[in-house]
Amino acid sequence: MSSSTNIQSGDGRRSPEVVDFISNTYPLEVFDNVLSYLGTVDIQVASFVKRSWKKAAIATTKNKEFILIKKFVSIACNNLNSEKYSSQINYFKSLLNNKGIFGSKNLIEIKNSILSLKDQIAFNLKQLDELDLNNLKNQTTKKDKPTFFDDIFELADIYRRVFIILEPPRTFEWEEDLRTFSDELTQRGNIDKALAVAEKLSEIERSHVIWGCAKGLACTGNIKRAMELINRVHNEEIKGSILKELPEILLQNEDMRYVIDHISSIQDEQIKGSVLRTLAKCLVHIDHVVRALHITNTIDDQSIRESVFCSMSKSLVNVNDLEGAFEVAKLIQDKEKKTSLLTDISHAWTRIGNVERAREVAHMIPNELYKAFALTFTLNALTEENGSVD
Repeated sequence: MSSSTNIQSGDGRRSPEVVDFISNTYPLEVFDNVLSYLGTVDIQVASFVKRSWKKAAIATTKNKEFILIKKFVSIACNNLNSEKYSSQINYFKSLLNNKGIFGSKNLIEIKNSILSLKDQIAFNLKQLDELDLNNLKNQTTKKDKPTFFDDIFELADIYRRVFIILEPPRTFEWEEDLRTFSDELTQRGNIDKALAVAEKLSEIERSHVIWGCAKGLACTGNIKRAMELINRVHNEEIKGSILKELPEILLQNEDMRYVIDHISSIQDEQIKGSVLRTLAKCLVHIDHVVRALHITNTIDDQSIRESVFCSMSKSLVNVNDLEGAFEVAKLIQDKEKKTSLLTDISHAWTRIGNVERAREVAHMIPNELYKAFALTFTLNALTEENGSVD
């Protein structure tokens, strides 16, 4: 390339001229061969350069992964006892000509195809003895594996242990082991398998597994599926506990509409109030005070409703929305709760230097003693500011 060729643009990126030079100068076969040396992340980056690069990246990934899958299953066929594991070997031989991955139209579909195949292979390996499974793992340790296959033997071992314990009679230890396997599957993202295992558990244990699955789905942004699972929980107390945790998880992406829509399904007022306290505080943090107030007003029990208002008002004080905290505090009828909140709000106004507003709030405190304390606090602040009192 001549010295006059513009290799980089002003912002440090490859210029369009260089991209075209690389993809147009060399034959397609050579370009594909170059891409085959790239790792998964680099191929993904290359696919964003231009349309022809994306097409080449997808084709290269299909070929590369297909070859790695064939090598992996070939090792399995060659290292398993043909008499002991004839059905497993026959299954692996069928994969040698399985070109399902070539039907993928983009990198996401390729990923899903590989993950599906990985799950099928792991499930097929579940009938191997622990020693044989470990031997096969050792045979592939130093070999290049298909993408996402690094933990395939750990997944197979989970399936193997589940398969072993499904036969004995139900005992406390049996349920505890099954619950552990369900949790492990959830952590690895195998939600459907975790739920399938959980179906063998008692209602309480199954509800706890659903709890873990729902939290996992919520953390990855799949809120709709999480709420579908939660609706399968019949135990009101556990369902309330799940819903109580979700708002703080969803606060990260400010998406709480599914939780809000399902709170009405809780019949127990105490549990509903507990969930709403958490939800209201979270809504306050993302500046949805009106929505929080609307939800709280749906609680029939005045004591629970005012308890939620208290939590909301305190949260508003913590985020320095003192006017909002004051408006919420005015909705409370209980004199003791109202006294506590208005005193805190008055002190907060005083601390930020708005003594006049602090005195206005202090005069609305129902308890005369606390009112006097609040007014004294504002007076002391004026004294420190002016050095004397008129």
